[in-house]
Amino acid sequence: MKKRELLENDSPDFNISIIIISFFVIFSIFLSFLKIKFFKPYNLEQEILFSSIFSFIIELSVILYLFFIYPFYFVSLLNKNMVKGFLKGFFFYPIFVPPVSILTFLSYHLFKKFGLKPLPQEIIFLYTKIKSPYILSILLFFSCIIAPFFEEIIFRGFIYPSFKKKFTIFFSIFLSALIFSLFHFNIFVMIGVFLLGVILAYLFEKTENIWTSIGFHFANNFFVTLFIMLEKNNLNKF
Repeated sequence: MKKRELLENDSPDFNISIIIISFFVIFSIFLSFLKIKFFKPYNLEQEILFSSIFSFIIELSVILYLFFIYPFYFVSLLNKNMVKGFLKGFFFYPIFVPPVSILTFLSYHLFKKFGLKPLPQEIIFLYTKIKSPYILSILLFFSCIIAPFFEEIIFRGFIYPSFKKKFTIFFSIFLSALIFSLFHFNIFVMIGVFLLGVILAYLFEKTENIWTSIGFHFANNFFVTLFIMLEKNNLNKF
């Protein structure tokens, strides 16, 4: 097969995306089973360490698999201006903070209006309860470094482009953001995460540079983490 034909065929496939999404659903159920089965008698920090490492291995395996079957696509995906793209995404973040914050605030009060008590996202709970600096460092590394890179490669770098082969750009952004929000497993923050997914896909579509989305995602996780750490004592009261 000629190189040109390889390049034409080496692009995100919709069926592979469905397999990946299904795999993550099964993995999430299996991980929840392991937590209930083996970690109930132990402390929270052991569970966090296990979950972080296990999730890292699974996500890394998916990315390596995708790199293996779509080498030309991923080389072209990452072979952009990394520094410029990352900084652009990082500095775009303050522009989009108000709409995300407003939507999250409105959804919070909407749930309360219907008699539901919104629970904080699991990451907030974890940061406020962890005592070990070692475990805290691992959590910081995975949430601020690994998650932005891995999630952008999978959701915006692969799943979103594969959806565009079947649907319009608008619906592909909507659908990929919806799936992204569902995988955060908290209905009370789903609306805010959904909007974040829309913004990330939109940035990738407009800039054609995955590093812009990675930079934006990093900024979001970093500043949310910074806020939690600064307000740790107040958040412990909830």
